[in-house]
Amino acid sequence: MSSVRKARRVPSDQRVRPTRAQTRERLLGAARELIAEYGYGGASVEAICEHAGFTRGAFYSNFDSKDELVCALYDEHYARVRAQVAAALAEVATTPTGLDDAVRRVFDAVRVSPADRRQWALLDAEFTLHALRNDTSRARWVALQRRFRQELAALIDAGWTRLGLRLSLSGTDLARFVLAVHAGMTAQRLLDPDDESDERLECVFVSAAMQGLNLRSGWTDPR
Repeated sequence: MSSVRKARRVPSDQRVRPTRAQTRERLLGAARELIAEYGYGGASVEAICEHAGFTRGAFYSNFDSKDELVCALYDEHYARVRAQVAAALAEVATTPTGLDDAVRRVFDAVRVSPADRRQWALLDAEFTLHALRNDTSRARWVALQRRFRQELAALIDAGWTRLGLRLSLSGTDLARFVLAVHAGMTAQRLLDPDDESDERLECVFVSAAMQGLNLRSGWTDPR
């Protein structure tokens, strides 16, 4: 296994004592980079501290374990996604253009930027494998993902209600479906860079599935 690269040197004129928030953010950034590059097991607490330019003391004053750090990383990520989905659904509610457009906007809000997709896919895979092998980590990971799905479901339910749309499928199940389709399609594109399938394919698939799941609507498509 390749050794983890050494910590980045900080110029002496930049060695200003960081705030607690800055320390936490640098540790999260270092963990994101190293776990994606070397795997969960390969990115030790020591390596993360070195990469961020801190001691183990700084790490443990912010996190009780590497698991907690990863969950904090995802808490921040999920908070961004929730805000983006909420904004997208609010925009759809004020300018409705049809079910397909509503689904597309939700997917656009869930997607990670192209530059970060590989890193987040690797993080997902690494921590999922780690959690499958460790019951304590699994419980923590499941609770985090379940909470995110429930929060996303509440946004979707509220957005669909404002649009006059109702599904026999629960918001939680719909959120699970959207995230599963998105994760699968993202993994396929990363594995096969020559895959030329349009990103809109996942939107078309989910829209068609929703139409087949007893979609009842009081919303007239303006197109």
